[in-house]
Amino acid sequence: MFIDSSVRKAARSLKSPTSPNFAPLEWSSLVDKFKCDLSDYRLITTAIWIASQSARLRVSRLSLDPCVLGPASSTILAVASLNRQADVALRRQIKSMRRASRKDPGFIPSTDELASRPINFHETGQSLALEDVIDAAGDLIEGWLFDAAKEIASHNKRHDGFSLIDIARRAVAYYSVQRGLHNLWQQALWEAWHIDGAKGKMLWMPEDPKLATMFHAWLIRARSNSAEQYFLEEDIWRNFPREVRRKLSLRRTVVRLERQRGKSSRLIVDRPRALDKVPHYAMSRANLEASYLGDFLDQRFPKNPELSCEILLRAWYIIADAVQFLLGDVAGREFDNVNDVRGWACVLRRSDLVSVLIDALECTKQVSECVVEFLTWAPGVYKGLWGAPIVQIPGRQEVCLAGAILKGANMIRSAEIWMEKGGLSDSLAAHSRGESYEAGLRKKMLAKLQGNILLNDYSMVNFAIKKSKNFPEEIDLLIRLGSLLIVGEVKCFLFPSDPREKFNHLKKLEKAAGQALNKASAVKSNKHYIASLLGVDRSKMENMKIVPLVVVNQGFGTSLMIGGCRITDEKFLSLYLGSGSYYGNAIKVANEGLYPISEDIYSSQREAEETFEAMLENPPPLKRFIDRLQWSSFPFPTASGEPLKCATTILSDLSVEERRFAENTVRAIKQSSHQ
Repeated sequence: MFIDSSVRKAARSLKSPTSPNFAPLEWSSLVDKFKCDLSDYRLITTAIWIASQSARLRVSRLSLDPCVLGPASSTILAVASLNRQADVALRRQIKSMRRASRKDPGFIPSTDELASRPINFHETGQSLALEDVIDAAGDLIEGWLFDAAKEIASHNKRHDGFSLIDIARRAVAYYSVQRGLHNLWQQALWEAWHIDGAKGKMLWMPEDPKLATMFHAWLIRARSNSAEQYFLEEDIWRNFPREVRRKLSLRRTVVRLERQRGKSSRLIVDRPRALDKVPHYAMSRANLEASYLGDFLDQRFPKNPELSCEILLRAWYIIADAVQFLLGDVAGREFDNVNDVRGWACVLRRSDLVSVLIDALECTKQVSECVVEFLTWAPGVYKGLWGAPIVQIPGRQEVCLAGAILKGANMIRSAEIWMEKGGLSDSLAAHSRGESYEAGLRKKMLAKLQGNILLNDYSMVNFAIKKSKNFPEEIDLLIRLGSLLIVGEVKCFLFPSDPREKFNHLKKLEKAAGQALNKASAVKSNKHYIASLLGVDRSKMENMKIVPLVVVNQGFGTSLMIGGCRITDEKFLSLYLGSGSYYGNAIKVANEGLYPISEDIYSSQREAEETFEAMLENPPPLKRFIDRLQWSSFPFPTASGEPLKCATTILSDLSVEERRFAENTVRAIKQSSHQ
C-alpha cells in the first residue's frame, strides 16, 4: 500500500520541480546514490518533466504579468474571478440537475447525485463535481493572491490593449496550469502517480489504481453523508414551530444592503425574518453536531481564547449573508468596468466588517477584530482560503470576501482547519480530546447494541481497559458479539485533504493497526481476565475468534486491511451493531421530503456474526460508490501543445435498475400521500 523508498524520502528534501531553484543534477544524482526500482525512475523522470513545464510557464508570463495592475487591483481582480467562476459553476450544476429530473420535475434521484453529480466543462474537457470546481478555483486563485501580495507597485508596467476580463482570463489560465503542475507533483511524490508514455501518448496514471479509487470513494461517501444530513435537517425543519426555528437560527445577521445616494452602501443587521427555509447556518451547525467534531464546537482555542468553532461558524454565515447582498448588483455581469470588478470581489471597508460583526454577534470590538483577523487570508496561512475567506487589499483599509468559499465550503473541513490553527489539533491536547471521543463512542455503541432487537448474545466493557499488573495493554473498545471478540483501537483524526496528508494518514492507520494487533495478542494471552470483564464463562472464551479493529472517527481508510487488522469507522460500526438493515441512500421528492431507502445486511444473531468480517471488508455504504466509479481522463495543457491525458475516476449515473426502482418508489410515495 505504501510506496516509500529511500529515493522518495531523499526527494522530499530537494527543491520541488515547480520551484525556480530546481536543480536537475541533484535529482539525477539520486540514481547513483541509491538502488532504484521502476517506481524510483518514474519519480525522477516525472520531476524533470514537471520542472521543464514549470520553467516554460514562467517564461510565458512575460507576455502579460497577471499582477500587471499592481498589488491592490490584482488582489481585487483575483477574488472577483473566484466569485464569478463559482457563480458560473453553480448555474451549470442547476441546469445539470434540471436535465436529470426532466422526466419527473418533482424527483431528484439520490443524495449521492446531489453530492457528486459532475458538471461538464467543454472548454477544458473536464467533468467535476461542484465542490471540486470550487476547490480548484480557490487553489488557483490563491497563487494569484500570493503573487499580488508580494508585488511591488510599479508605474512602468503596461497592459495596453488588454481589458480587465482579458487580464482575468489570462491570469486564470496561467495559475490553473501552475496549480495543476503543483498538484501533479504532489500526487507523484506522495501517491506514486507518474507519466506513462508506453503507448505513444502521454498518460498520467497511478501505480496503484485500486487505492486511487478508494481515495475518491472515501471522499464521495463523506460528501454524500454530509448531503444526506443536510436534507434530513431540512425535513426536520418543516415540523419545527416558529419559536424553535428562531432559536436555531442566527439571532442577528445581515438582512439587506441599504444604498445611500452619494455614499457607500451600508449593510443592515437585524433579526432574520424569513424562516420558512432552513438557514445554511442551522444546517451546518446540525451537520457539525452530528459529526465527530460535535463535542468540540464550544471549546475555546488554546491559541485564541476569545474564539471557538461556534463563534467562527456564526461569523462565517453572517459574512456569507453579507456576500449574498453584495453580489446582488453584479449577478450575470462581466468585468466591464472597475465597479463591476469591485462588486464581484465584495469589497468593503475592514472597519465596516468589524462593525457588522459587533452588531450581529453581539460581541465586543476586541472579539470582532479577533474574528476578522483569524479569518483573514495571508500568504502561508494554514490551508489558505478554506479557513480564511477574508482577503486584505494591500495598502488599503479595505477587504475582499471570497464568496465562493463562504457559500460553497465544506464546513467540516473549515472547522477542522480552525481547530488546527487554534490549537485543538491531533498533536495539541490530543490525550484529553482522544479520551473524550473514546468515551462517547463506547456510550454510542452500547446504546446501539441494546436497541438492536436481532441481537441477544453480546456483552461489552463500557470503560477503557487500563494497562495494569493484570493486563499489559490499554484497550479502547472491547465488544463480544456472540462468538466474536472485537478488540478496537479508537482514533480521532482529521480528514486528509491533499496527497501529503493522505500519505501521513495512512501511516497513522498503519501505526494504529500495529497497536490493535498488539492488544488483540494481549487479549489472546489473558482470556481469563477478559472473561471476567465481559461477564462470560471462561470456557466460552476459548473458542472465540478475536477480531482486531481500528475504529476511526471518519471514513478515510475504511475497509483497508493493514497487517491483518481491518480499518473501519464509527458510522459503519454503529450502523452494523444497531440494526440488521441500513438506509443506503435516500430519494428527494419535491414538496414531499426525503425518503430513505432501506437495505438488509443481516436478519439474525447468527448471520450478524457470520457476515461481520465480510461486511468490514466490503461495507455496503462504501461499495455503492466503488461500484459506480469509472476511470476516465481529461486533458492537461503542456508546453509542446500535446495534452497530458490525466486519469481520473468519475461517479457514473445510476443504473437502469436503480433509476427504475427510485422512480417506482417516488410514484408510490405520491400515490399514498394523495390518498
